[in-house]
Amino acid sequence: MAEKNIKDFIISLNLKKNPVEELRYDQLNNELKIYITPKSKTLTIEDFEFSHDGEEINLENIKILGGLMARLRFNKEKNIYWSAILSKDGIRQPIEYKELTEELRNHVAGIKTLIIFNEKGPSFTWSENKSRLQILAQNQNGHFHDEFLEFSLASADLKNEISRILTLF
Repeated sequence: MAEKNIKDFIISLNLKKNPVEELRYDQLNNELKIYITPKSKTLTIEDFEFSHDGEEINLENIKILGGLMARLRFNKEKNIYWSAILSKDGIRQPIEYKELTEELRNHVAGIKTLIIFNEKGPSFTWSENKSRLQILAQNQNGHFHDEFLEFSLASADLKNEISRILTLF
């Protein structure tokens, strides 16, 4: 068994369900490729668990977070950060809003209000100023879940809907 290091990123695969015939890797051009050949069935993402320093890592959240960070915008006039989850992202619903908001707030200093527009499912917002959320709740028939407001978009035109909702603040 390999010695555990605090910086380790751990990939776990349950071998009872699907034994491995071969495990190998290549390191080329600053890229590490790990090859796992199962004895019988094809491996899926559900067969794996990922962790770092004892904490399980949700790969779906990492995928979502990457897209949100890439699209993150700041409306200086309204002091609002916003981003979007697009249909083409292929994200499974429902989305763990609380974890994503905490991660974004940990990586981007100064977020006071955050809106995540979701093209396929419910959108959500979080704000230190809860009165901002009340305005949006009234205009969008939103529902509060803990400290978050979940709301639906009124139009299929995401760009116009983002502009319209930002004017509500």
